[in-house]
Amino acid sequence: MNTTAVVLEQAQRRLVGRHKPAAESEERMTIGTIKRVVRDKGFGFIADDDQQQEYFFHSSACRGTRFDELREGQRVSFEIGQSAKGPRAENVTPQ
Repeated sequence: MNTTAVVLEQAQRRLVGRHKPAAESEERMTIGTIKRVVRDKGFGFIADDDQQQEYFFHSSACRGTRFDELREGQRVSFEIGQSAKGPRAENVTPQ
């Protein structure tokens, strides 16, 4: 195998599993309610309807709205991701 083929094969191995199909991504969406928004710090917390667990979310995780438009008590959908400090809400979208 030539060098180019080896490099391409290694890159393909690294990418396997990184991108989920749209249908699979939609299945992972969770519904919850914003419990707290800390505007001056740019983060908040969402309570998951299914497990009654709260997840941290950062203003950069908002989709389809601006962070400053979110309100406590508002229903949102989100994906559960991982950070160095534990689970967090990602792709937060208003309902």
